[in-house]
Amino acid sequence: MKSGIIERLSKYLVGCKGDVRFHGNAELQHSTLQSYLASLIQFDCPDAYSVAGDAVCIIEHFEFDSTQSTKKGSKSKRVVDRIDKGFSKVKPTEEGVALRDYSYDAHHNAYNYIKNVLHNLNNHYVKIDTYTANLKKKGVISDTQSLEIGFFIEDTTILGNVYDAGGWPQPVTPVILPYCKQFLDAFEKCVKLDFCLCASSYSSTDFLWFINRASINDYRVHQIDLETITIIDFQPKVTGFKIVVPNEKVT
Repeated sequence: MKSGIIERLSKYLVGCKGDVRFHGNAELQHSTLQSYLASLIQFDCPDAYSVAGDAVCIIEHFEFDSTQSTKKGSKSKRVVDRIDKGFSKVKPTEEGVALRDYSYDAHHNAYNYIKNVLHNLNNHYVKIDTYTANLKKKGVISDTQSLEIGFFIEDTTILGNVYDAGGWPQPVTPVILPYCKQFLDAFEKCVKLDFCLCASSYSSTDFLWFINRASINDYRVHQIDLETITIIDFQPKVTGFKIVVPNEKVT
């Protein structure tokens, strides 16, 4: 399915009111990124690119969540698809039809979180040469232009990922991908990857973080080890209803 990367990025930029967060000496690269995002062009493979002066930026998008994932996709998406299909088959009466307590039987944990993001990271990383070759064929990239490669990584977990920080009065802390030790270790080894935009949501708050290679150590100051935390396994209840208003009652 086409990622709709521009629309998805815009959602988080609006949600965080343009407050793209970063640590350390990422500031210079973050400033450059703003010019790239202003002229982003959606593509196929990679998902988007931008030309700013004599530089070209490639941005590839992928998403993940913290439920079990197989070749059929994440458990969360399969559950939501099942619920949506069941709801679409309901034929309402004039009084309306209510659906209550749909079962959401997908479980969230830190193991799935990091397993899924690293699997996707590796799958897209090995395609970087293909992304570059495709844009060269289109005449977007020349041998004299500088090139930057970035990933837009979206955590789409329903209700977000949080863990108990162990303080009083039992606050919960959102899991921020560039704070995760396992992600930082993997990013450090991906030498062709210049930066990542990491998006997530919790409650009514959207987060968009920027990390580049030069700022990895600044993020390590805040790092968490996903093997030592427990992600709260939210189990939402799904309800819905349909109402038909007879034509004679429509004014």
